[in-house]
Amino acid sequence: MGSKASALSTMSVCLLASGICMGNNPILEALVQQGATPVVIPDEQLAAIKGTAMRKIVNMPAPSVTMGIREHLVTYKRFGRYEDYSSYRYVGFSYSPQASHPVKYQGEWINTFGDIWLADKYSSAYQWKRVNASPIEYHLQAVDQNNRLLPFGLREAIWNRPISRFSW
Repeated sequence: MGSKASALSTMSVCLLASGICMGNNPILEALVQQGATPVVIPDEQLAAIKGTAMRKIVNMPAPSVTMGIREHLVTYKRFGRYEDYSSYRYVGFSYSPQASHPVKYQGEWINTFGDIWLADKYSSAYQWKRVNASPIEYHLQAVDQNNRLLPFGLREAIWNRPISRFSW
């Protein structure tokens, strides 16, 4: 087998040990019997490995709003990959001008305004339900205690939507 098989085995153990395995897990047990050492990876570190962690952005397009929170509502079309933005149908948005979204970034709480994308992956492509929705992207502008804009934003995404694209 070689280093590729060893790396794959180690990665599998890391992913399984990060939260999927609770109690007895035959896959994890089989890997341990083969000599793999399970490593528990915190959620933040796993998100960084996958490329979906909250990251600081500068000199990029700002969110569609710089006061309040706009929630963009999308539904899964039932074909394509969950990570591909073209597999979703844009349904609409809701806007709360008084809302803000506190974010913990590098151990510090930062108040933000901006866009939150919510995907309903379970209803039909033409019907969006909040109960089925989960966040797939945060595109936020950092603000100080007096709600003045700071010179950076934050973005976290689990899909490949270009930062400047708001409809399709």
